[in-house]
Amino acid sequence: MDHLGQLQQLKTLTITTGALHEAQVLQLKNYPHVLPDLKKSEVSVDIVNRIITYDLDFKVKAGKNIKTLKPECVAITKWIRTILWDDTIVVFKKSGKSLYDTRDQ
Repeated sequence: MDHLGQLQQLKTLTITTGALHEAQVLQLKNYPHVLPDLKKSEVSVDIVNRIITYDLDFKVKAGKNIKTLKPECVAITKWIRTILWDDTIVVFKKSGKSLYDTRDQ
């Protein structure tokens, strides 16, 4: 079975038990690295409310807003929902300010 297939099997386990496997957590930590000029990211998981929140820091401060990041945020959200719950809420923040929130889409 391929990597994606294994993660999708873990999705079923997560839906059933509410627990995350370390392979899922690793994916969540790595997904933001597709964002341009990313310096650092931290992920927090609220299993009860099915919310994934990313706190992001970028190498350059100018130009980091929803217009420049939306395609990547949409893609990351799709990837997360592939390995977790289909209705997972995903929030991207920079300095406490929301850049993208699936509840607003």
